[in-house]
Amino acid sequence: MEQEHEMVEMIYEATMHPELWQQVLTRLVHYTGSQSAIFTAIDQLNPKFNFTFTHNISEAALAAYHDEKIQMIDMQLHAPILKQQGLGEPVVLDWTAYAARQGSDEYAFYEKCVAPSGIGSAQGILLETGQYRWAVLGIHRADSVPMYAKPETELLKRLAKHFRRALQIHRQFSLVQQENLDLYKLFDALKTGVILLDANASLVYSNAKAQAILETHQELGLDYFNRLKATSADQAKLEQYIASALFQDVSKETHADAQAGGVMPIRLSKKSQPLMLSVVPFSSVWQKMLNEQVMEQKVAVFLTEPDKQYQLAHEFLKQHYQLSQREIKICELFVNGHNLEAIAMECSLTLSSVRTYIKYIFAKTHCSTQVELFRLLAGLTLDFEHIP
Repeated sequence: MEQEHEMVEMIYEATMHPELWQQVLTRLVHYTGSQSAIFTAIDQLNPKFNFTFTHNISEAALAAYHDEKIQMIDMQLHAPILKQQGLGEPVVLDWTAYAARQGSDEYAFYEKCVAPSGIGSAQGILLETGQYRWAVLGIHRADSVPMYAKPETELLKRLAKHFRRALQIHRQFSLVQQENLDLYKLFDALKTGVILLDANASLVYSNAKAQAILETHQELGLDYFNRLKATSADQAKLEQYIASALFQDVSKETHADAQAGGVMPIRLSKKSQPLMLSVVPFSSVWQKMLNEQVMEQKVAVFLTEPDKQYQLAHEFLKQHYQLSQREIKICELFVNGHNLEAIAMECSLTLSSVRTYIKYIFAKTHCSTQVELFRLLAGLTLDFEHIP
């Protein structure tokens, strides 16, 4: 179980240092008695988010996976299968039948990726899914090795939620396009609240969004020791999640049940929806910021408000639908609940002008009603998801 905790820490560190994903997969392959592994994500609407990390996958198979669009075939073939089991649930995959289906996508996948790598059985875990996106973690064994047993499956299931949270963190970072990688500026540019806690659970950093949340909602604040303080109903769970993310009070007897952080709501007295918190291990972030010589365990807390404003995929709307910046602004206000009158006021336009813009947007997006437009735009939002 100690190895598992080390892996959990490495998963969150890799969100800041992508070169560590290779070590994560190497450790995972060794820990599960596997031959190879792949961790990949596709987002056709936000290509800058895409990545593929592998361990012990042949260069020929990896080249085909990208260059010959086998990656897209992989998504189309296997996302529906994995989705039946559910997000974060391991699924045993057996590709031997693909070899007999010459001329099909199944055969192309088998010929280009499975056969060159000598893969027999596999475990796949769907980490994220959508009409144009997916993320998957897969580990593989050779034909001569037995298929995965329950202990390996349970391990993957426990680790899956941490990979899913790491994906959400990576998505937030990928939204910030800066040549200067100063982490203060990176965090401050996020639209998600970020708080960093030290080994004593004291706040050592909060970005602008987190500061605004703490100043706005009295149900979450700081005590005299600069520790997060919630209402009496939520304080015990908050402290439990922070302690677990610091791997405190983990004995041999409790290893099996130990959780690293968690997701919780903070009930707000004046809001129908709660403030959402994700608490995760983040040991290397502050060290990177201050160039410290000593590694210390840290915790990151991600916060979102119930009335958060949705951000749209601007680049995709520009490139795919040829929307202007003004039209994108109107779409963003619309998907955040503004009616036409409110949009006109916000954009300093007449109501007639807004209606004209909406007609242009309808034509470019091939929508005929506001309901259709809302459904389209709702699928193009870029937001932080709190993975339970």
